[in-house]
Amino acid sequence: MTKDEMERILEEGDFKERMRVLDEVEDQKILERVAMEDEHMSVRAAATRKLRSQKLLSELALHDSEGCVRVAAVERVKDPDTLAFVARFDDSRNARKIAISKITDEEVLAEVAKSDEYDANQIAAVTRITNMSLLLDVALEDTQGHGGGCAAEKLRDDPVALTMILTKGKAAMARAAAAFYSRDQEVLKDAALFDPDPYVRRCATRNLTDQDVLMLVYSNETSPRVRAVAAGHMTDSERLFQIATHDPDRDVRIAAAGAVKDEETLARIIRSDADEYTRGEAAKKIKDPELAEVLFAKESAHAVLYHLRQTIIKAPKGLDLLLSNTDVGSRRSGVEMLDDPEVLYQTALADPEVRRSAESALAVLGRLDLLKKLVCEYENWLDRYLIVLNYIKEQEDIEEILPYVSEKPFAETVVSRIKDVKLLRKISRSHPSRDVCMYAAIRLGNVKRIRELLIDPETGKYDRSWIGKIPDLGVDGKK
Repeated sequence: MTKDEMERILEEGDFKERMRVLDEVEDQKILERVAMEDEHMSVRAAATRKLRSQKLLSELALHDSEGCVRVAAVERVKDPDTLAFVARFDDSRNARKIAISKITDEEVLAEVAKSDEYDANQIAAVTRITNMSLLLDVALEDTQGHGGGCAAEKLRDDPVALTMILTKGKAAMARAAAAFYSRDQEVLKDAALFDPDPYVRRCATRNLTDQDVLMLVYSNETSPRVRAVAAGHMTDSERLFQIATHDPDRDVRIAAAGAVKDEETLARIIRSDADEYTRGEAAKKIKDPELAEVLFAKESAHAVLYHLRQTIIKAPKGLDLLLSNTDVGSRRSGVEMLDDPEVLYQTALADPEVRRSAESALAVLGRLDLLKKLVCEYENWLDRYLIVLNYIKEQEDIEEILPYVSEKPFAETVVSRIKDVKLLRKISRSHPSRDVCMYAAIRLGNVKRIRELLIDPETGKYDRSWIGKIPDLGVDGKK
């Protein structure tokens, strides 16, 4: 394509044509004119990305009205003053982000880190700063938060700087980061007690080691999260018992119960009137199987029983205790521990609430014979159906349980698994369940037999429950 043709298209062509031609244009004068004058911002941006004039690129980066054009210009600009201006004042956060990535002047980066409203740009600026004094300045003066927090993290090995940030930092995020890394107990105490931001107090409390100070923080704190951290770092069993049983907030009670080390206090919490989740947290830490058995025998709350039975199963009679418990979850856990097929079989028959677990265990043990026996024994068709649905797949096994098949969903599942045409013919004529006969007839496409089965033997009328289940056959029995 000639130069004149390209210029003509760039002046008269539609958007797509101008964009296509720009891929071929290398003439800088043409590109400069398009970048400055084209009516469409995407065309101007495309031309800008091919410009070599740093002066024009700076002008576009500073003054173009469209963000995408300024972004395209900033990508190619090398002038540090232009980059600094864009990084600090441009409306487009993407333009600022690109400028930040190209700036090497750390003082400019520090100003950006303190003032940019976009957290990713603040962090990007701080990441490029290596001067400790500038990092400290950002941590102290940033009011947005992310820049100061990131700067404080980079100063984590400087205890003096951390103290300054924790006591004088303007942003809560910067003070919180300093508290997270500080080990100065006096400074942490003041922050935990008096900082106006609960997140800072929480971070400071996390690193306190003095038990009396932790109790002081707990006693004076209004934020449940801070109290929970204080309780979680205590070691005095009696204090923890009182908090676990009397604090108004459940998360604090759970944190206190989780911090208890001795099993006597844990048992006291489990036997107390605390909510079941707090007592469950205490039960989680019981390791003595005999103590777990004693507690288990008098417990009814599911959250407590769940954790106690993890310990009970290690006791000599733990399995019997689980299987005889009134709690379904406990019995189910006991069933899952069984490896005696006969006991599992009897359990499946006797206890409907754990029946599915017993069946699953029998399947794992490969006792298909007992599963088929259960199909014959169960009174409820749905129980029989679930065994067939989940475990009985082979035709020879299906033949054994055929006499016990009934109801439409059960019949449909079983018949769909039969491939032997002779067997289908047999059951379509002689099975005691009319539903099974019907599905067999449908599989065979036996219209005559289907019409016969559509007539309800009790009423002599067509059975309308089969509407929509029989292909190409209306309710009146006509094709």
